[in-house]
Amino acid sequence: MLSLIFSVLIALGVASTPIPDLKLVGQDGKPLTVHSLKSHFIFLTFLYSRCPAQDMCPKTMKMSKALLADWKKTAPELPLKVLAISFDPDHDTPKILAQFGKSYGVNPKDFILATGDLEDISKFSENFNIVAFPSAGQPFAHNMKNILIGPGLVEIKQFKDNEFNSAQVIKAAKEHLNQPKG
Repeated sequence: MLSLIFSVLIALGVASTPIPDLKLVGQDGKPLTVHSLKSHFIFLTFLYSRCPAQDMCPKTMKMSKALLADWKKTAPELPLKVLAISFDPDHDTPKILAQFGKSYGVNPKDFILATGDLEDISKFSENFNIVAFPSAGQPFAHNMKNILIGPGLVEIKQFKDNEFNSAQVIKAAKEHLNQPKG
């Protein structure tokens, strides 16, 4: 009976299990894990620095940077980190990611570009139904999702492609905080 109640609570979003952990290396060359960000909201995305599609990774970088700025203006009491994980760890070294972030003017304190083991990243991204694979003419083909994760590492909402704006993400975070706790 208790497992049935817990299943219903999960389905209703009242209780959820934390997302899996992943070992990474940030653009500063220091190790980190996804779980080390558990006291923050996390706006999680996947990309790679050589992405040629202007409506994919480059647009995600710009939109995520704008989200971070808007979040600080509208919800400064809620800590947010953007975590962008590269699909291309062989090319996207911490040094390359640092240069990539600098080219977009992101603050590495709040906008973390990270790399890690390709197999581990692939397994982790599968939790969100995100896939990337080598493709003719470009390093990778991939689908695009951005995921809002709440403090405690609970997935709040997925945003397909780059079909989000700052107001929608901030609203989802505030609604999550206002949910009754069971």
